Amino acid sequence: MINLRDQVYTFHQTSNAERYDPVCNGWSKYANLCANSAMVTVVREQIYAIEFNTNTEQSTISRYNMELCSWETVLTSHQGCRKESCVVTASNHLYVIGGRPPHAYQDVVKAERFDTVEKKWEEIADTQQARRCAFGVATKGKIFVAGRSGEFAEFQRSPSDS
Repeated sequence: MINLRDQVYTFHQTSNAERYDPVCNGWSKYANLCANSAMVTVVREQIYAIEFNTNTEQSTISRYNMELCSWETVLTSHQGCRKESCVVTASNHLYVIGGRPPHAYQDVVKAERFDTVEKKWEEIADTQQARRCAFGVATKGKIFVAGRSGEFAEFQRSPSDS
């Protein structure tokens, strides 16, 4: 779910997004805005998506063109490719925090960011705790991440995961 220009958008894996307009107090389908399994966020009033393809071990960052009603690929690379990672935006950056590398069963402390202006990845300091399926927020120049940590993930592991 994202907030853009006073409207809320929700995304579903297999269908078009829905948009809530508070002026009309109603939801509507937003044609041609489907994110599939990508994580969607807003950077500088533009919709971005990052999709992790664990088969090719690549991440693809796309930007939604509102005028053309279509996604445009910004960059595909091997950086930032971790499933179940936390994605946060701050300023011109899209942060990817934690998660699991393709074909791995261990959560990681790795963190990196994508500069949407320069269109390049930058490595940043690792987090102090491995996490996956976490959530985060950026405010006043700081990023806060909470949620499922490595220890909790081990505790919650079912016998079928072993």
